[in-house]
Amino acid sequence: MTKENATTSLIIKFGGWFQCRLATDPDPTDEPRGVDGYIHAVAGEPDLDRIIRLQPSSGIVQRSYCPTIGVRVNSVHIDQQKIEDHPLVGAMVDLLDELKFEGRNGILAAGGAEAIFPVHLQIKKDTVDSDHSFIIRRKYDDNMKFPPLTPEDVSKFNQLQAIFQSVSPGEIEEATGIFDISVVWKERIRKLKADLAKTTNEIQLAAIKSRIITMSDKLIAGKFSFRMLYSMRLTGGAVFEDPNVCLPGRPVGVGPKDPWTLELWCGAWDADAQSGYMGGYLGMPLSSSEKKNGKSNKVHDARNHFIHLSEMINDPSKIRQ
Repeated sequence: MTKENATTSLIIKFGGWFQCRLATDPDPTDEPRGVDGYIHAVAGEPDLDRIIRLQPSSGIVQRSYCPTIGVRVNSVHIDQQKIEDHPLVGAMVDLLDELKFEGRNGILAAGGAEAIFPVHLQIKKDTVDSDHSFIIRRKYDDNMKFPPLTPEDVSKFNQLQAIFQSVSPGEIEEATGIFDISVVWKERIRKLKADLAKTTNEIQLAAIKSRIITMSDKLIAGKFSFRMLYSMRLTGGAVFEDPNVCLPGRPVGVGPKDPWTLELWCGAWDADAQSGYMGGYLGMPLSSSEKKNGKSNKVHDARNHFIHLSEMINDPSKIRQ
């Protein structure tokens, strides 16, 4: 293997709280306030819009005593070596273009297996000079149409559905520090009742009472322990800007034959906060064998590894090694 075709493997792991204000069964998908389901836009809040938001924005509805929204890079691994204090730790992870869960009450996907669409991943780390920020950005696919009508688009859409759902209280506690959301809700209810005793505003009174009712339902609290796992190949258009040379090379090619792997899970659903936790990783081969932020000089063909992993993602019947 020559130096020219040697590649370096890059794994960027991330995690944090996201928000998604969406109607739940038996309400229709486009119900704006929430009627018969357990999610409601309480008094004084804007309509439900189903958008999955990973970063603080004008669309976030930050309820009192709830987690702060923000998904960020928490570790960087180069050739399977975790790089302590890597400059990308803390970078913002986002999914652009108004990502939504797409199941349409079981019409497009079964409950608990809803697809996420569109997938357009961005990892960004701002610098003092905002015109020279680090950016990785790539789409799942450039040509997929939604709703999917052709066999090709249906196949692509199916790859965006959750491949697995599990009850994982231990994994969720490790990520969030919370094993039983009912304990958190009990304290939150205590604080809300104290607020209830102090306020005379009718809108605030109605909103607080509605939230307390939601958190008093043990069945709703049980949803916190569920995780939905997604695994996909990113083959669409990409952007890569690394003005401060945070990484030891550039992504190898961009196109269907040079996919990046994206795996993530959504879980720890806090129905009162209308938010959950997202964890996952982005993996890709880099073209350079030189290490500027790591100690290892190991050189191997990481590209083959990611192509192999990508093939397994595309065919769920294959078993990962």
